[in-house]
Amino acid sequence: MQYIVLDLEWNQPTSYHSPAYKSVGGKLLFEMIQIGAVKVDERLQVVDSFSQLIQPQHYIRLHPRIARITHIS
Repeated sequence: MQYIVLDLEWNQPTSYHSPAYKSVGGKLLFEMIQIGAVKVDERLQVVDSFSQLIQPQHYIRLHPRIARITHIS
């Protein structure tokens, strides 16, 4: 049996007073910035992997905490 482990990375507004948050914050608290996945076999050995950055549309500036945790610049 094989398994797929999915990891999603999200950005958030740098300020709740920002124009971006004021325009979409009630509907969009976070915005996806990366999708990652690994396929592992029954011994939990990695068989394949996938990683894709996603360009944010609303929260363009990366929150400093998110940049520190994810190492995305």
